[in-house]
Amino acid sequence: METLGTYSIDYCSKEVGHDSYAQFAVDWDWKQKDQWARSIRDGGGGTPWVNYPGLDEEAYCAILEHFELRDWAGEFPMEKIIYMSPGQLARARREKETQLNLQRKEMVSHAVGNQVPAESYA
Repeated sequence: METLGTYSIDYCSKEVGHDSYAQFAVDWDWKQKDQWARSIRDGGGGTPWVNYPGLDEEAYCAILEHFELRDWAGEFPMEKIIYMSPGQLARARREKETQLNLQRKEMVSHAVGNQVPAESYA
């Protein structure tokens, strides 16, 4: 079975603002396997990412935004979405597109050097 690597979604934190050098991401299958977790890097370049298990409201919203599922947040509560793979979320989006005749959304990892489509994940 092919290893696809970490699926990552970059987002801005309201707490820090746009003037900060801090970077925020929510990652599938990085340090916590088969679940989403937050990562923060203070600064750029060679500064290492720090992993934080679980989701907070901003990371949860970043996932909903990335997969354009925010209008159906009630169907995808944080307790459920934390264990939904990028592939499962992409399939949920595709179902909404088919049911509601929505425009097709391209969902690709933001991980540097690993821009893999969400559908590639189980």
